[in-house]
Amino acid sequence: MGAAGTGWSRPCWLMLSARPARSADCRRLFDWRNDPQVRAAAFNTEPVPWDSHRHWLQTRLEDADCRLYVLERGAVPIGQVRFDLQDSTATVNYSLAAEFRGQGLAAPMLATAIAQLIVDVPAVTRLSAYVKTDNPASSRVFDRLKFALDGFDTTRLAHHYAYDVAAGPPRIE
Repeated sequence: MGAAGTGWSRPCWLMLSARPARSADCRRLFDWRNDPQVRAAAFNTEPVPWDSHRHWLQTRLEDADCRLYVLERGAVPIGQVRFDLQDSTATVNYSLAAEFRGQGLAAPMLATAIAQLIVDVPAVTRLSAYVKTDNPASSRVFDRLKFALDGFDTTRLAHHYAYDVAAGPPRIE
């Protein structure tokens, strides 16, 4: 069977796994969060101070409405995916470590995290994502995962993407 018992499968060279983030990931997540390309794609582009990040991470780890996963290829962490839950909707936020960009891993990483989320939180029926207009790479990732372009958020100045979980985990074609 495929990822997280869903029947979904990946090519063997892309075997990724999602595990819950933990306090021991603090430094790695801090470095990823403050990577210049990640900051440029974020809605808050300012660097995050260490103490603020530590507090933020602890708060997220304790928040029942948040699922934060570290994605690994083998035993090597390659990125993070966070889902902020509200009712039956999960809003997606992700970043890929610099050394793994440009290898076609973002979409499989997100698909793996989504498959895990569906197992962990079966009440989620809809996924939502916001992508800044100057971030075509992330738009391509959501397009590849068959998220529907669902309008433009004038407050965030971002494209809104949506996915109906009833369709099952996104398939990469």
